[in-house]
Amino acid sequence: MIIVILVITVICIVIYTRCKVKQFEDILSEANVIREKIYKSHLSITELITLGESVIIWDKSDYNIYHSLRIKTDSVLLGMKSDYVNFMNSDQIDSLRILLEVKEKHLCRIMEAVQSWEDVDSFIVNEFPIIANQSIKFKTITYNKKGLAGLFGKKETVKVPFYSDGMIDLNNKLTSLLIDIILK
Repeated sequence: MIIVILVITVICIVIYTRCKVKQFEDILSEANVIREKIYKSHLSITELITLGESVIIWDKSDYNIYHSLRIKTDSVLLGMKSDYVNFMNSDQIDSLRILLEVKEKHLCRIMEAVQSWEDVDSFIVNEFPIIANQSIKFKTITYNKKGLAGLFGKKETVKVPFYSDGMIDLNNKLTSLLIDIILK
């Protein structure tokens, strides 16, 4: 009889231990799923940061790539917020999502500002030399030399630059371009 009680006790202990091991495995499995989602979100955020570093050379297609990746990252973060309430602080996830959205808006503004400055630069590079050459005229002035050569009637010719209205027009054009850029 004692042997039967011992065998039943050992079987109960083994069953109880297996149940506890199964619970630990379930918790570990859930923790691994959470870790994997955190890793994916971390990877997406790192990719967003890396893409944002090159904002100066972006065009609209680069911005669209950034936007789609930010939306994907936002979806992952939102899924983590709703699925793992017990493990993560939802306020921190919300603040991270808001920060990523605000960063996207700022990067878009930077991209637009750089593109508008490129327009001004192309104007300066392409039109400025032409207008400058057209607007700067030279006036030839001839006068008698001083000293001994002047007594014998020697004359000297000098070219003096004078500025026409073209430079004023160029200045006004550049000013209006800069005002347009600032007001955008």
